[in-house]
Amino acid sequence: MTLPHFPPLHLRTERLVTGAVVIRVAGELDHETAPDLLDAVTGELAAQPPPGGLELDLSGVAVCDSSGLSALIVALRRATGAGTGLRLTGLPTQLVRVIRVTGLAAHFDGAADTAGLPSAPRSPTAPDGGT
Repeated sequence: MTLPHFPPLHLRTERLVTGAVVIRVAGELDHETAPDLLDAVTGELAAQPPPGGLELDLSGVAVCDSSGLSALIVALRRATGAGTGLRLTGLPTQLVRVIRVTGLAAHFDGAADTAGLPSAPRSPTAPDGGT
């Protein structure tokens, strides 16, 4: 049996005129590539001037395992710690299900709307489990 092969992670960063930063994520978000996403997020949060908001466009993600989900949570915690929000857009169907089941939609800007869920009040703190 041959397992499907998905493209490696590709990240493209765009700084908008509003000061917000969009990181477009494509390929596999897994245990091998999650650190790359976190490096990109950390780099953007440390940039001068800091971003006026951070968006992860996940429309190109083919696979997201538990390490990828963990990276999203850590990215949220880092963005919150830096005083900016983190918005998820373009969530693939498989990731929508995971976010719905885990209850994370309330913590990510945009995730509830993308997941077809009613908007939930945004928690003032990020979920536990990362730094």
